Amino acid sequence: MNDFRDLLRDKAAETIAGAAYNDFRRRRAEQEEGGGDRALYYEVMVPVAGAWDDFRDATFPRFARWLSAQKVDTRTPRGVVVAAFLADRCHLLDGARFLEVLSEMEGLNASALHFRVLQWLR
Repeated sequence: MNDFRDLLRDKAAETIAGAAYNDFRRRRAEQEEGGGDRALYYEVMVPVAGAWDDFRDATFPRFARWLSAQKVDTRTPRGVVVAAFLADRCHLLDGARFLEVLSEMEGLNASALHFRVLQWLR
């Protein structure tokens, strides 16, 4: 089984220094004021050590409930950027790619992933 930390790194659209995250967000907000769609940011701490199950159980149910509260489609969370902080780096993934980590680690197809998310939303 792959390490979920490697999957997070591989699926990141961009990786920045963790200390640069606030500046990154500020610059993006300034760009979005110019007419772009406003992204929704979800921040998560990724442990440098520890089991997948612990990370999964602490992270993904909360993420699903947050998506639902934001009225974002949990199947295709468009406009969501997940900032995954791992050690001194911040890995930026879109919401769908973040859910792909769960799918790959658990061996879930789209239907099974949707069913799992629905269980968390009950």
